[in-house]
Amino acid sequence: MKNMIILGIIMLIFAGCIGSSASSISQEDVEKIINGTDRKNISVDILMYHGEECPHCKNMINLITILNKSYSINMTLKETWHNQDNAKELESAFDRFNVSSGMRGVPVMIFDKNMMAIGEISIKEMMNTIESCGTGKCPEGAFYQDPQSGMLVNMK
Repeated sequence: MKNMIILGIIMLIFAGCIGSSASSISQEDVEKIINGTDRKNISVDILMYHGEECPHCKNMINLITILNKSYSINMTLKETWHNQDNAKELESAFDRFNVSSGMRGVPVMIFDKNMMAIGEISIKEMMNTIESCGTGKCPEGAFYQDPQSGMLVNMK
């Protein structure tokens, strides 16, 4: 039991939960922003790595699920805190996108295999990313949301 607790603490440190000051996202908030517009012609694949107990991950899963009502989103979820194979796969993805060790954590969303977004991102930035990637203009690289500007910033 003691070893399990120590392992759990190490896993939380290793695969931290990266968030922003954004609060929980409600369906009402999203609907206000998208105004019921049907954007099903915009299609995007999102591979999301998450931690089962991570609140920021839950917020992003909730947001993507709600946005899927307006967009055509194919989301694949891979839990990393309790699944070592998924954690190793995420580490490989971090290496492929040249993400420094200090910026590694969940949630992580990979859009159309070209763009990695790390941490909880705003509704506006998520919609911008879906629309860019869904129309063939997906930026390449790893991004995080700058807390000052609210914009996604490339980590290059």
